[in-house]
Amino acid sequence: MHKEILEGIGEGVLVVDDNCKVFYYNEKAQNLLGVKNKLEQLSLTQLLGETVNQQARDVFTSNAAIRVEINHQRPDGSFIPLVARISPIADTEEGASRAAILALADNA
Repeated sequence: MHKEILEGIGEGVLVVDDNCKVFYYNEKAQNLLGVKNKLEQLSLTQLLGETVNQQARDVFTSNAAIRVEINHQRPDGSFIPLVARISPIADTEEGASRAAILALADNA
């Protein structure tokens, strides 16, 4: 049921590890980013640019969620305004972030 929930929320979802590599994404994320191929092991820099990558790294350091607005250029050259909410997933035993969730929404 988790997959159905993540596919049905109407936002793009990317989950990245502490190296900012994608290990989960939903179909909406692929559509928003304009990427047809699989996203696993791609970096946030490759997908959304260095600014978003750095913001995600800051989330890992601070363990605090942030909101970023970007004008994303898709592989076909078109642009789409996006809002990315980046939230840490903390390891309950150690308190450090072990992953981050990026919720992507069209900001048009």
